[in-house]
Amino acid sequence: MIACLAIPYFVAAVERRGDEALADKPLVVGGQPWEARPLFAFSSEAARAGVRPGMSLRLAYSLFPDSRFLPAAQERYRQSTGEIAHTLADFADRIEAQDLWLQLPTRRTEETAISRTLPAHYYLDLEELPAQESLSLAADAGRAVRRQSRLAPAIGIARHRFTAEVAAALARPNHARPIAPGEEAQFLASRPITFLPLPAETLRRLAALGIRTLGQLAAMPQPELRLRFGPEVEAAYYMASGRSRVEDAVPAPPRERVVRAAGRFETPLISTMALDAALVRLAGRLAARLDGAQAEALRLQVSWEAGEGERAQRAVALRRPTADSRRLVGALRALVMPLTFPGGVAYLAATAEFQEREVRQPPLFDLAPDCDPGLDLDRLIARHGAGLFFRPAPAEPGHVLPERRFLLVER
Repeated sequence: MIACLAIPYFVAAVERRGDEALADKPLVVGGQPWEARPLFAFSSEAARAGVRPGMSLRLAYSLFPDSRFLPAAQERYRQSTGEIAHTLADFADRIEAQDLWLQLPTRRTEETAISRTLPAHYYLDLEELPAQESLSLAADAGRAVRRQSRLAPAIGIARHRFTAEVAAALARPNHARPIAPGEEAQFLASRPITFLPLPAETLRRLAALGIRTLGQLAAMPQPELRLRFGPEVEAAYYMASGRSRVEDAVPAPPRERVVRAAGRFETPLISTMALDAALVRLAGRLAARLDGAQAEALRLQVSWEAGEGERAQRAVALRRPTADSRRLVGALRALVMPLTFPGGVAYLAATAEFQEREVRQPPLFDLAPDCDPGLDLDRLIARHGAGLFFRPAPAEPGHVLPERRFLLVER
């Protein structure tokens, strides 16, 4: 069985979660009405007024001028997606996140009745669990997502991915809609054909033949469909039939991309200074391992064991990927230092989820706000030695000779 957790109008939901004043406001995300660019996302209220993906901000304003227009914060939306996926990792070994809210505005996929709401989708492979147990596990996962993220997922459960997607699209928020094995075709039969990821021209030609529902498509002879539309329509035919021509289980997760550092102490750490020193050592070891892997940390998790044997952990997603030990220790301190450990800390472990380091040339002029050239320069000095790097400093700004207006200072 496959469970699909869908959060429709995902971007608007994240914006409202971060600002209670937006709770009852119709939203259009992507900029201001006078900007000549397409919108990025919108809320359900704007959708009911006719706002659609890819529409310009100006046209969205003409359709629904009462909307609140906001700039897009894509990094915050991606971070929210990752946090939900991390929560779901406690319920299934195989999880796949699909960001339809990101794909459709950038025109990387065809619009469907499912993707039109710009949802975030999460697929859980429940393997061979019986239907009732699958429903119970998916409901627990939905409650965990609601508790941790304060978002309202709708859940569809079926043997195949497409059927689970349709069930999730038709389910109410914070509710699950299970489709029992053998009932897929009956459930899908009356649904519009626009649920299928088909090009607009193919949908137009099917409509000309009187095919407007999934059941009507599934009732057509497969050889005739192949003759009229080519082999690319076969996958849609199997989806409309509630079957799958190929295995559509959630793919296995990629190789774990984490580095770890840990330490156990014969005498539990009681003082704040001793605990801070341990965090500095952990951060240094993480930084060295990240540097060796040519990687940057995306997320940190710290776990500990108190002197009485109690265990706990906390985690945080970093605002910017980093392999710098100073930033890593700052994040670890923010996780650990506000807490109290009456019996001391007997064990500490830090885990960093990472991505490969992006190779880039530091800009020479007009540095971006998020660029820290000092970190890159420190690495160059460590690699090539001191005495090779200089920075300009003002000397005689008004001198007639340009070379006298500045001098070079060794870095």
